Amino acid sequence: MPLRRLRSYRKTLAFRLTLWYAGVFAVSSCVAFLLFYTLITSVFRDRTDQELLGQAREFSTVLAARGLEAVKSLAMLEAQAAGVKKVFFRLLSSSGQVFSSSNMSYWQDIDIREAAIKELVRDRRNVFETITIPNRKDKVRVLHVMVGAGIILQIGQSMEADSRFIDAFKNIFVITMVLLVGLAAGVGWFMARRAVSGVEAVTRTAREISGGTLDKRVPVGTRGDEIDQLAATFNQMLDRIQALVTEIKEMSDNIAHDLKSPVTRIRGMAEVTLTTGKAIGEYENMASGTVEECDRLLDMINTMLMITKAESGLDKLNDEGIDLARPGSPGPRCL
Repeated sequence: MPLRRLRSYRKTLAFRLTLWYAGVFAVSSCVAFLLFYTLITSVFRDRTDQELLGQAREFSTVLAARGLEAVKSLAMLEAQAAGVKKVFFRLLSSSGQVFSSSNMSYWQDIDIREAAIKELVRDRRNVFETITIPNRKDKVRVLHVMVGAGIILQIGQSMEADSRFIDAFKNIFVITMVLLVGLAAGVGWFMARRAVSGVEAVTRTAREISGGTLDKRVPVGTRGDEIDQLAATFNQMLDRIQALVTEIKEMSDNIAHDLKSPVTRIRGMAEVTLTTGKAIGEYENMASGTVEECDRLLDMINTMLMITKAESGLDKLNDEGIDLARPGSPGPRCL
């Protein structure tokens, strides 16, 4: 029984409207999530890039002021202070050969890309990369920068903290989306039911009328919206139909009453003539009376047909003024 009711709900307009409400809300929320996700990742990446550039400027300043050995010592100190798993430093020649680095035990899977080195040497422009380490969930942001003549500094910084924040954001978004989509479906169902309640009232009234109850009417609200206009128009149509049905009944009664008298007279004349008539003249009188009554019936029928055509709009009556006080004017004709 619940399955059958669910199938019946699937065919309703309210169910389809609810799906539209929930679907539009879900798509809009996903678009908003993608925008926020892109914005957050961009902000985190820009912040990390600024930190890497700040460290690169510091190394360049130390190299210019105190020499290469001071740079090597600074790299070791910075790596130890930040944590071996947080950052690493490499000093490379212009050909990509490593001549000094911090503790790389945790970063041994990160190779030196010749394409990045060539791009840096050719364009003299800093090269940023985001590298994914195999079997690890977090990513690494790497900067290649020239800190001196023929000396390239490679700095890598873990994006683990940013990844945790983004993962938390994703989880919160999924949970929030499930709750909000459920809420949107409930609100959409309530709004759809209210929107189609007037249509359901029209449907119920039409079913009652199909059972023979013409005096039923659809309740009209006070909002004046499209549903109320539909209900008012439907009630006007019912009033017209009921008036037509009443007129048809009255016309049927009048026709039956008007046709009954001539038919009764014809039958009476025929019955009297057949039971008492002996001469040929009596049968002739019966025939002539029958013809007169038939002509009267034909006039009545033609008049009814003319009235019916005029009411339906097939024929138009010509209105002519008649002066009843003028001598010789035709008087009203009686059928």
